[in-house]
Amino acid sequence: MLWSVISGNVLNVHIRKFKTNENGRIFPTKNGVSFSPYVWESLVTEMENSSLPSETGKVLIVRDTLFLTSAWIENVPCVSLQRYVTKQDFSRQFLPSVCLLTETEWNQLQCIRKKISESCKSLMFNNFLKKKILLEVSSRSPRTNLQMELSDVEMVLSMSLTELLADNIKSRIEEMMVCNGCIENQANQLGHECVTMNFESRHSLYGGLAILSIDIELLVKEFVEKNMQMLNYINETFLNNLNIILLVKNACYMYIASDIMPHRMF
Repeated sequence: MLWSVISGNVLNVHIRKFKTNENGRIFPTKNGVSFSPYVWESLVTEMENSSLPSETGKVLIVRDTLFLTSAWIENVPCVSLQRYVTKQDFSRQFLPSVCLLTETEWNQLQCIRKKISESCKSLMFNNFLKKKILLEVSSRSPRTNLQMELSDVEMVLSMSLTELLADNIKSRIEEMMVCNGCIENQANQLGHECVTMNFESRHSLYGGLAILSIDIELLVKEFVEKNMQMLNYINETFLNNLNIILLVKNACYMYIASDIMPHRMF
């Protein structure tokens, strides 16, 4: 039995085998791996282009932390997932826990990959972001508050957070974007993907990765520092009323709309 769950004080994706006893109770086995949502989203991207597990001996490395390989075991195609860490001398040390998935289980994982990604985003922003904001606010000494209507304050705060998210998405996409023209040192720089690809296409390719790689603690500090005069309004009531998932979507739309050349070819 294969389960994919998201849990822990630090947000992680767990892929682990479970067994059931005669009473139907579920017990986790030692066969499992866990990694960050960013690594998970990178794995999702690789899944869409990978020939695993049909290609025997195929090796796939994700973000220099997750090692996948395919093999036939008892005439069944399987995928092995194992974490490793890179030591100071640049050697790699594999962690002992391994998750071995049959082709059927691997296909099941692919079928629910979008649900797992959405769960990551929900927990990351609905849970972690809100908790971090409250912790950051509690550590600050409030300044003189602006005299504004509550509805106006909430609108300003929501827009401020949306703008910061859009800025973070933009910077992360720029860091992740792969331009073959630059890599291959092609002569016509105006024909490179980093010039010709519009923001909508960039978001389509890298948006999910960008969102799940955002530094939440840094984002929270930026948000609180930017709105110090409204600190008393950044409270549990405001955060509970905030539709954070819609806010993230609006931040993506804001990023796409900021393209000064949206009608580029790609």
